Formats: sequence, structure tokens, C-alpha cells
Amino acid sequence: GGVFVTHSAGGIIGWTAAMASDKVQGIIAMEPGAFFFPQGEEPPALQSRFGDVAPLTVPPEQFARLTRMPIVIYFGDYIPDHLDGTQGGEQWFIRMKMARQFVDTVNKHGGKAELVHLPKVGIKGNTHFMFSDTNNAEVADHLARWLHEKGLDK
Repeated sequence: GGVFVTHSAGGIIGWTAAMASDKVQGIIAMEPGAFFFPQGEEPPALQSRFGDVAPLTVPPEQFARLTRMPIVIYFGDYIPDHLDGTQGGEQWFIRMKMARQFVDTVNKHGGKAELVHLPKVGIKGNTHFMFSDTNNAEVADHLARWLHEKGLDK
């Protein structure tokens, strides 16, 4: 097995792979755009002037597979704390809000998910492509610590 690392629209591939295979031992998702919820527990779609973000649903037993492994979701800077009238700002504001709902739902079902907003942990200046920003070593160090804490760095 191994740890799945995803980015943006590719996040859905990590969630899907983890629900389909027992080989996935953890997920690191960098600013994913979509999230699964158990049928009947999905939050309402989040709306912005530039398009809504709706939750994806799966049967509860399939969602439960996401609770078997540690999950960390990273978000960088430049995400407003409200609907700000810009396309990028609003889209990432509602996606980070849904990410928090996803983390809460995974944890409510016994999982080990967390959301890391990099500026809140002192890592600043990151775009949507945090792995190629000039401070990518700081991001990698944070990620390496997370892997070590979860026993996934072996």
C-alpha cells in the first residue's frame, strides 16, 4: 500500500481510490475541489455567483472506507473568509468550507481527517500550486511531519 497525494480536480481520484482499494494507507489532498459524503448526510450545495459546489454522495458503507486511514487536506493563502465577488476567491472559499464539512463528517464516523490552512500554521505565500511555490520546502517539511506522526513515513 501507499499514500495517495492529490491536487485540485485530481482530489476526486484519491477519494475514489481509497474507497475502492484497501491498498491506500493515507491521503494528502492539496486544495481538492470535490468531496464525498454518506448518502443522507450530505450538506447542502454551497453557492457563489460563479457556480455552486455540490457534495458528492456514496452509500454509507462506501464512505466508511475513508475513515480507515489518516487524511490531511491542505489549503494555501489567498482564500478569502467570505464571498468576495471574485471568481477565484469565491470558488476556493466555498471549497474550503465544504472541505471542513467533509473533515467533520469523516471524524464523526471515527476517522482521522484534518484540514491545514497553511497561513494559520505560519506558512505564508502559497498559491494553488503550493508544491511549486518558492517556499515549497516549508510545505514539504510540514507534510513530512504529518507523515511521521501518522506512521506513514516508513
